[in-house]
Amino acid sequence: MEYYVKITKVDNESQAEKLGIKVGDILTNLAGQSVNTMGQFKDIIAQKKTEQHFKASLIITRKNQLKTFIFDLSKPLGIIGDDFKFESNKTKEEKILDNEIKSKIREFPANFEDYKNFTLENNWKGICELNEINLDSFGTKKELNVLVDYLEKEEVVFALTSGVMSQTSTSNAFDWGANTWLVVLTNERFLFLDHALMSQSVDTQSIRHNSVQAVSASQGIMLGKIQVDLGSRVVIVDNCNKESVKVMASLANKWLRELQREKKNHLSEIPTEFFSQIQESITLARIQIKNQEKIITLLEQIKDKKFPT
Repeated sequence: MEYYVKITKVDNESQAEKLGIKVGDILTNLAGQSVNTMGQFKDIIAQKKTEQHFKASLIITRKNQLKTFIFDLSKPLGIIGDDFKFESNKTKEEKILDNEIKSKIREFPANFEDYKNFTLENNWKGICELNEINLDSFGTKKELNVLVDYLEKEEVVFALTSGVMSQTSTSNAFDWGANTWLVVLTNERFLFLDHALMSQSVDTQSIRHNSVQAVSASQGIMLGKIQVDLGSRVVIVDNCNKESVKVMASLANKWLRELQREKKNHLSEIPTEFFSQIQESITLARIQIKNQEKIITLLEQIKDKKFPT
């Protein structure tokens, strides 16, 4: 059973009212942290005040759309929210859509050329349609417009989504708290783009597939989360379109398996004599290094006129 917070009251003349927050909005994320209960909401505000933060980002969900606000922590926000239980009861249409998505994923990567052609055309909507999902451009229209500038030669886009990531050391200075990023899965890497609100600068992060151990997706009430496991750390993108994260995780793991299979096939094609030659070369190199060390020691002794008796 999952919980979510729905706003049941907005005080008159409060920060919330002036910002445009309304009754019925669902509290989704506060200062980069997911909110599932009103208790969590209050705890995060208390924590940020203790850390002497003056402003915080608040993301709400309204009619399946995300809206981001920045509010002053030194003043009451002026909202009352209640916790609600959410039960996942998928309709027949939703189950049919799930099966269609699974069918498309089973075709991958046999339909690689379709993704390649759409990428060459900069047709991001076409790629989403190929994955049987809608293009979610909320909060990332600027990033989508510049995506082609950050793709490498012959790089092919497989899937796109957008979500919230906490600030990094290179994040745009005028953004507070968590930022909305465009997340792109390609044949080469995971690419993350965050276009600044007040300038033309773009913050980019890139994770090559050889650094990725696994990709997982989880789905909440209306939104989803994608996690990229790098072994030493996990990159988390929250508050994404829940259908898009399911597709992205499935395609990513299938592509990682494909890359591993290709790597094994390539190694199996290499003659065993080749590995023997490499081992012999390593052994000879070690012997040469030891001989060089002896020569250097002898030269130092000659230089210092220290001959062994």
